[in-house]
Amino acid sequence: MTANPKQLALQIIEDLWNRKTPALIGTLYAANCTIHTPDGMLHGPSGATQLYTAYTTAFPDTHYTVEDVVAEGERVVIRFTFVGTHRGIIRGIAATGKSVAVAGNGAVPL
Repeated sequence: MTANPKQLALQIIEDLWNRKTPALIGTLYAANCTIHTPDGMLHGPSGATQLYTAYTTAFPDTHYTVEDVVAEGERVVIRFTFVGTHRGIIRGIAATGKSVAVAGNGAVPL
């Protein structure tokens, strides 16, 4: 675990998702992390890779804007706005070509 979970969570958003650097997944996600998604739980770097691939394939211009960060100990929650253009299949939904903006929040799995 990093000495600064908040910094790691922000690095996941900026370096992985916004700068599109999937080679970092193995160093950003712990082997025993659990990622909760609407479709179920994913585990470890392989789960993070699966999630990343699904969303960046469907929304290749994915970008997250961090609105707020709350961190206490090793727990970090980020309130964000996600924007992207639906260019590929996601959860069985064919590409629409439409731009989306979604406000959300979530704990970042470390």
